[in-house]
Amino acid sequence: MKAAWCVAALLSTLVTLSTPARAAGLPLEDESLDRPRFYIGFGPLIGIEDFKVGNQPTSPGGPTVNADVTDQAWGAEMRAGYRFHPNLAAELQGQYNGQFDVKGNTIGRPLLGSVRTVSSTANLKVYPFTGILTDIVQPYALGGLGILWADTEDRAPGAQLPLGDVEFAGRGGLGVDTYIAPMLAFTVEGTYIAPAGGLSGYGHAAITAGMQWHF
Repeated sequence: MKAAWCVAALLSTLVTLSTPARAAGLPLEDESLDRPRFYIGFGPLIGIEDFKVGNQPTSPGGPTVNADVTDQAWGAEMRAGYRFHPNLAAELQGQYNGQFDVKGNTIGRPLLGSVRTVSSTANLKVYPFTGILTDIVQPYALGGLGILWADTEDRAPGAQLPLGDVEFAGRGGLGVDTYIAPMLAFTVEGTYIAPAGGLSGYGHAAITAGMQWHF
């Protein structure tokens, strides 16, 4: 359900942004927007958890209860990359997801702990429709490999959240760059990061909206 919500929100935003841009025919300088050049970007994000933390005790040696995690957490991201081909770009992307609260599925929903994550991946971006729709609106898909760091904190006596650690992770997603000037683009993106090893239970999605400067 959470993944479906993430995809639906992203697609809705893409349609909303791209249609006015195509219709408006924004005046741009007479230069190609998909030419080779560097870019940097930043913006806020909403993290959508897909955690699997299992049952958790609410007191030392006490009975366990099914744990639930706050669905969303605010965060931020930064990226830097190089568009080396009209249809391809390579980038480094880092994301920080703020506090996800882990609560017991019992009366009063006691706070058991919290989780914060930081991810960093090297991505390859593919722009399949360059020159077909418009230079102003450029949808893309991305995939990358890197690491995820999870910081966990037990908040209840006896709670035993999986320990925080650093593990390899993969990232995949869809997005769109909408140019509002030859060197400035507004980007909306939805990604999912899947960690390996001891952090395999900390997969999560992120919806971002930010600005990119191309030079």
